[in-house]
Amino acid sequence: MEDIRSQYKIGIDFCSWMFFIAQDLASVDHMYQFSIQWFIGNTPYYSLELYTRTVENLKLREESKIKTRAIKIMNAFKVTFYRQVKQAIKEEHLLIFEFLMTVRIIQSEGVFNSKVYDYFVNGKNLNDVKVEVKENTLSNYIKDEQWNEILYLGVLAETEEWLTFQTDRDDWIKFLDKEKVIDMPFEPNSQNAIVELALCKILRPDKLLAKIKSIITRILGADLLKQTVQPTFKDLIYQSSSKKPIMILQTLSKPFIDHLLKYAKEYNNTPVVIIPLGQEQGTLARKRIQDYRKIGGWVILENCHLYSSWMAELNELIEEAELIPYMEKDKLSPEYRLWLTSESDQRIPITILQKSIKCVYNPVKGVKSTMLNIYNQIANNKEELEKYEAHKKREDWNKLFMGLTFFHAILLERKRYGSIGLNGICEFNDLDLEFSKKTLYRLLEESTTFPFEALKKATLDYYGVHVLDVKDKDYLSLLLDKFYNDNVIYSNVYFSPKNKSYYVPNFTNIQKYIKFIEAVTLYVILSSLIAKLLSFLG
Repeated sequence: MEDIRSQYKIGIDFCSWMFFIAQDLASVDHMYQFSIQWFIGNTPYYSLELYTRTVENLKLREESKIKTRAIKIMNAFKVTFYRQVKQAIKEEHLLIFEFLMTVRIIQSEGVFNSKVYDYFVNGKNLNDVKVEVKENTLSNYIKDEQWNEILYLGVLAETEEWLTFQTDRDDWIKFLDKEKVIDMPFEPNSQNAIVELALCKILRPDKLLAKIKSIITRILGADLLKQTVQPTFKDLIYQSSSKKPIMILQTLSKPFIDHLLKYAKEYNNTPVVIIPLGQEQGTLARKRIQDYRKIGGWVILENCHLYSSWMAELNELIEEAELIPYMEKDKLSPEYRLWLTSESDQRIPITILQKSIKCVYNPVKGVKSTMLNIYNQIANNKEELEKYEAHKKREDWNKLFMGLTFFHAILLERKRYGSIGLNGICEFNDLDLEFSKKTLYRLLEESTTFPFEALKKATLDYYGVHVLDVKDKDYLSLLLDKFYNDNVIYSNVYFSPKNKSYYVPNFTNIQKYIKFIEAVTLYVILSSLIAKLLSFLG
């Protein structure tokens, strides 16, 4: 038994390292609080236990070799953990999380040098360290002060295998002299990763950010990092429970609330009450929570950070729900959900944060990422996917929907640039795409010919409500003409005259569209459209 247990140790140790990452994040932002129950799930009211569910979903009984099972647990848990934590942190903290995860993985592999890491983070400490003086063979590129730092690093690393400035002179000069070269001439493995970062900090600190990202990609893998984690309302309902609130770590926009109310109606015609928290709202919030948990409604408490004095009472209400047995559905309906929103605030109790499923809706940046996010949301939603694939005019629907998606992604990207992108401030959002998509789906199915004029008018009505400037309205019409026309249907229309890789392909499978979007670089199309926009507005 002990021998079998020891063979699982590699996977279990790795997973335990991951928990320490979650704990470290609390020092980045107070709102990033994660409990051991969230991680393992040893209490009955936690429906999403990361480790337990990962193991259950792997079907390990089919694998006879214990070491292989352990490696499968480790690899699967890395993905589950990354997605779950990424969902809960703000975009500006994502690189910190990924770097912490990279460091912990190196530690779990047993090749971590804590002295080198401390040097990289905190700088040099010459106390009780004897450094042997050696000739600086690249004195034209490396200053004496830098050379002394390198020799000191060699003592800390307890090896000088990477000190190849003489044998790999040309490669080192490329790294030192060329702006875009970030690779160093020694084996890129986990053992050398922190040494590379320390050397980069000494020799080319301007390249350090790029080097950190390169190391993260090497250790975590590009496939993991490119995953778009934007949970749907369905995901949040599944992850939470009647005893486990949903905490959204930001102030919600009106379009987001509209989306949520629409989903509640479609979900089960669920009754919803929204209470913006503030002084004198505590009594109302308590009454609504106690009433709605009986009937299976949703209570949305906005801006918890504005009523921090009431948070202790809210914690009592959450604990009160935890004590109600699941069998007593007349007192606690399984459909009941408590939604909380809050900006970062030290006064929010840790217990509430640890008991909640946390989520941040970071804006997706870039045309390509926006399009991938739209298609992945459909592919990951069974009902949406079935409807997408059930269209009577499937080929035409696929092409025109991709055109609409492209149109939407470009407008969102233009919005990010403020007055440079468009003359006025235009708050385009996902509801515009949702309404336009439904109109496209319905009109295309009902019409015997292609109803381009009706589609253009309806789509411009949805997006146009955000546009006040006349030239901006004209630009929207001009842009939409590129995607709603006969050429998109009957031929491979090229959106960029300079590159024939950019067109709407004729696929019947949504996964092929996803792979197509992943494979192409969209900057040529975007630059072409931006040039047209600037010439038009000028």
